[in-house]
Amino acid sequence: MDDEELKVGVLVGYGVDPKAAKAASSSEKTYEATLSGLKEAGFTGPDPAKSALVYSIVTKLPGSVPPAQRNYLYHAVGDGRIASNGQLDAAMDFVGKLKEASQAVKTNANMQVKEVYQEIDDDAFDKYCGVGITVTDEEIDKVVDGILHSKIGEIKERRYQFKTGPLLQQAREQMRFVDGKIFLHKFDEQMAEILGPKTEADLKPPKKVKQKKEKAKAAKKATENSKEPGPATEADPLDSIPSVLEARELDSAKNSPDLVEKQKVGSGGKIVCRFPPEPNGYLHIGHAKAMFLDFGYAKKNGGDCILRFDDTNPEAEDVEYINAIIVRARHLPVDLS
Repeated sequence: MDDEELKVGVLVGYGVDPKAAKAASSSEKTYEATLSGLKEAGFTGPDPAKSALVYSIVTKLPGSVPPAQRNYLYHAVGDGRIASNGQLDAAMDFVGKLKEASQAVKTNANMQVKEVYQEIDDDAFDKYCGVGITVTDEEIDKVVDGILHSKIGEIKERRYQFKTGPLLQQAREQMRFVDGKIFLHKFDEQMAEILGPKTEADLKPPKKVKQKKEKAKAAKKATENSKEPGPATEADPLDSIPSVLEARELDSAKNSPDLVEKQKVGSGGKIVCRFPPEPNGYLHIGHAKAMFLDFGYAKKNGGDCILRFDDTNPEAEDVEYINAIIVRARHLPVDLS
């Protein structure tokens, strides 16, 4: 039995899913962080539900969060205050709001980013995360029903082509500690009640909107508006980002319905983008378009954009570039994940 198999066995002994245990054990850093989190949570035996939450903290909570706040979340899982994915999402959001400032400090000739966080207030944390609160199916149904009926005209017109992602985000904002999977199921259920079974027309892919026509219309409208007197208004730069992005029609690039459904469940229906620079140099003007599109599209649609560092060429990478990219990316008006 090799070293990695031993590590997998240790994590599985705490109740970690075998696939997650194998993924964690492939990285020494992730393995040590997962094992530390499980011990911090006070596990005395295998607990699949709690170990899954601990692993989510390890893999989803930004590495810049200090140990005190990170360990607080592990303890909250261990004592049962955080018992669902919805509560954990709320807990990580709560911790993110405690960040007071980002400080770039130079140590050992490298630029390091130090995050300053407030201490966690128990009562405020419990209230934000819904600790001790039981939400009934009827209450969830009422929230979903109200949100869907606020857009009932558009829903009936566009039927199953209607994008429910932004509405799902509204629901989670109203009940942030309810699991996104539950909301997704409720939305699907109520959409079916409103619209009935899917027809052949519903199953057809949406018609592509030609970007050239959109640009022509936008240019014409801008020209017409410029002729009309009135107070000048500042243009929203996100308006230049298309609401729907279409990839090339390549069979090899299409996601299966099962993968699309898994993505919806995993993200809670939110748009999730990423900006993946390789830290082998500083950001330059060529990165500007990608950053604007990745972060802008996510923000426009109420989603998240993850700053992820590619490591295809480790020999050329350096922590100096990693920290420099983080410092510059924080100039964007978004919360980095």
